[in-house]
Amino acid sequence: MQDVRILPVQASGDWIEANLLDELRSTVEQGVNDTFSLFASNTGGERLGGVTASTSYGWLLIKVLWVEPAHRRQGIGRTLLEQTLSRARKFGCHSVWLDTSNRQAMMFYKSLGFQTFGRLANGRDLEPANHVRWFLRREL
Repeated sequence: MQDVRILPVQASGDWIEANLLDELRSTVEQGVNDTFSLFASNTGGERLGGVTASTSYGWLLIKVLWVEPAHRRQGIGRTLLEQTLSRARKFGCHSVWLDTSNRQAMMFYKSLGFQTFGRLANGRDLEPANHVRWFLRREL
């Protein structure tokens, strides 16, 4: 094996994903693969929240959905999610999935028709103790 250095570089994630997708295109039938972000802002242009998502094999993955704490419970998260799902339908997606470790967020998604399909949980003796991550999905 040749000398190889492994370096943490935050901005390289896009390069890694692009190369993986290029390789997969040559070996596996593809759907539309796209990554996009949407932002909610006030009339002054201040960003109040946003969502980052990607499509792959007919599925939409919501990577991050976040709203400024002072602007929560005003419909911004719901609107961001609805706009994201609408965009996913235009890409031909049939379903959406996401994960969260926030109980309030999990309840928010469930109120919008998401169902839990998986769960990772730490016990009392693992760090961080009693941490739970829920995986949720919904058909479009």
